[in-house]
Amino acid sequence: MAKRDEDMLKGYLEYNQTCGLAFVKLGRIKRAYGPKNIEDAMVSFLDSKFYNASIDDLTGSVDADQWIKNFAAYAVMLNLDSPITHINNWYLATTEGGVNDWRIVQYDHDIATSSNDASICDPSCGPKSIYWPILRPTCNAVEDHSLLGRILNDEESMQIYLDYVQEFVDVVTTSNILDDLRSYGNEIKEYIMDDPYNQLTMEEYEEYELGTNIDDYNRASSPYLKKMEARLAQVQAQLDAINEGTLPRNGVYDKGEKCPDWRDSSGEDYTPGSTVAESCDIEDCTASAPCYDNNYYVCSPEGEFVFEECKLASPFCDSCFPYSRCGSSDETSQLFVESDECGAELADKCAGFTGCFDHKSGVCAYDGEILTVECEDALPLCKPCFPNSRCGSGLTSNVTSSDETPDDEALDADDPDSTSTTSDASNLQNVIFSRATAMLMAVFSSFLFAY
Repeated sequence: MAKRDEDMLKGYLEYNQTCGLAFVKLGRIKRAYGPKNIEDAMVSFLDSKFYNASIDDLTGSVDADQWIKNFAAYAVMLNLDSPITHINNWYLATTEGGVNDWRIVQYDHDIATSSNDASICDPSCGPKSIYWPILRPTCNAVEDHSLLGRILNDEESMQIYLDYVQEFVDVVTTSNILDDLRSYGNEIKEYIMDDPYNQLTMEEYEEYELGTNIDDYNRASSPYLKKMEARLAQVQAQLDAINEGTLPRNGVYDKGEKCPDWRDSSGEDYTPGSTVAESCDIEDCTASAPCYDNNYYVCSPEGEFVFEECKLASPFCDSCFPYSRCGSSDETSQLFVESDECGAELADKCAGFTGCFDHKSGVCAYDGEILTVECEDALPLCKPCFPNSRCGSGLTSNVTSSDETPDDEALDADDPDSTSTTSDASNLQNVIFSRATAMLMAVFSSFLFAY
């Protein structure tokens, strides 16, 4: 990828520093179908509109209504590896030679996945992804997104978008789509057992993938249908709150927030530790931002840098990172604390589960609920060990007593410190439901092109 980017820089110079021409001629944006003469229209659109920083409105250059329908579908499906986040995995199509009619054609649907897709924005987004705000379907502020910001740029367009979100939810929830997919899952379950990616027993497959109890939707294998059902419920709840005027914070989020929980009336837990304070007057500190991310790979739960190179930035740059525990933040929710209720015998078992109680991890919700199955099932005994966490003993009253001790196998499960809830088992989703996704997308296509 690095070599490809170097070649793109050279090509940009060779093609007169013209982005659209360079991208098309070098194949970075390539013509997959259609006549070759469509390339000229694409180059013109890219250079005059798409890559033109002075253009803040694309509605006159594309089929804006069709784009808004796609944005609605992406947002509901949590399809983040798409134009809604990284602006990839899409085709532009035209039936009029590219004369102000460009339309979106979706492909590569990594939909309703757990941490992998959501981590494109931030590692904390995976565990709480079903609570992603429909008014902020992008990773950063909508107005800063080069696609959505130039389409959903007024109240009328945003209302059209919300109307399509509601229509889309109605289509999926009233057409027995999820039930049909569960039936299909039952039809192929004998073959699943022979799949080399399968790590589930038949009983687990039937319970996790096809079961109708969605309380365990947020497990490592990311059950596709359960997560879709949970997401649909949260989208509808948001639409209801918007219509009733009860949406927390009125749906207004700070620019620096990453995937805030729409239910939370506060935004303090959603700003990454790598965010540089506006008051920072040390220009060189900006380059050290990745070191201050609240990620245990670079910044330990105790607020110490993992890499020697990062230690060079401290203490000079610490004040520039007020949201980082390695900076000037006094956040302690993730700290394991020995006490009378949490003796040394629990240290080996509980100290490794800091990610479950960290307010910044995405696992510990704003209301004290632990969101992932692995943390919820395995850690009732460990709550007293995290007295500074709202998901621990300090800020909640429902501390589990020691007679409800989880078994050793549960406590010895994979360390969830990384906040990611994916595992090799998540690969099963792509295999099991490849045809199911195609079936669901057929309905999505009917929705997108119904008008």
